[in-house]
Amino acid sequence: MTQQELTDSLAEAAVGTSTTFVGNDTVGVELVELTLSVEKAHWDEALSSGTQAKVLVTWLESKRNG
Repeated sequence: MTQQELTDSLAEAAVGTSTTFVGNDTVGVELVELTLSVEKAHWDEALSSGTQAKVLVTWLESKRNG
């Protein structure tokens, strides 16, 4: 799996993110919700190898909305 293969196969898919802060004045956590569709073959490939997982994570980082 390469960055280009992911881009080609997910050209129609939208990667959506939203950020929410949950907590109070003293303790809080920022949560990021990610919505995306990945072909099962690419997901299985990412799960099978740290190198392939890094390809997927790098691709996801490149798609962040801000």
